[in-house]
Amino acid sequence: NHLLDLPQVCTDATTVSMDGRQAYVRNFSSRHWVLYVPMERKNIEALAKIPFMKKFAGILTHDHETALYHFGTDHAECNVHLIRYLTANTENTSHKWSSKMISLLCEANRYRKRMMADGRTKIPQGTLLRLETRFDELLCFARHERKQHPARFRWTTQEETSLLNRLKKYKQNHLLFLHDFRVPFDNNISERDLRKCKNRQKMAGGFRTAHGLDIFCSLLSITETCKRQAI
Repeated sequence: NHLLDLPQVCTDATTVSMDGRQAYVRNFSSRHWVLYVPMERKNIEALAKIPFMKKFAGILTHDHETALYHFGTDHAECNVHLIRYLTANTENTSHKWSSKMISLLCEANRYRKRMMADGRTKIPQGTLLRLETRFDELLCFARHERKQHPARFRWTTQEETSLLNRLKKYKQNHLLFLHDFRVPFDNNISERDLRKCKNRQKMAGGFRTAHGLDIFCSLLSITETCKRQAI
């Protein structure tokens, strides 16, 4: 109920073994509360069965999971996750546009932090427009660079095309942290919360039954929330 009242929640999922089959644990994280839920799949039908997803009407921050776009009222993409793809693109194609995009995102995040430290609640419209214009200019530069210096391998070209399409289509979601200071730059809080599941997977090797996985998620939700609130 506390999570449902929040304007923004981070979410992520990780794989676990259940009775020799692949299953998932999804979490919904905030500064003071965290909820873990078991899932057999990551598709829309499985997400629709989660009570939290049925009721949540805020912003979901996640790692570009398109199925999640059917829930909540708005979405923010994790920019740290995006930076990993941009870094890989620079290494695979030697194109400069992706490293320039990383610099722009990091610069924008530092600027936002300074604004928040000064007690500001939003970025001036002129500055916001300049940052978005630079974002668009880099996408144009990327298309020009690809024509001038094509990638060596077809698979790198395909991955770069997918990355550029993603940046164009989900531009507003990647830059939502500049428009709304309640939205974080990344989804790291959810990724850290899921490490407990991976540690258990390494030690115990998985779960025997769905009931056991459900119990694990319930207990972990309680213990991790207590830790956050120093209980």
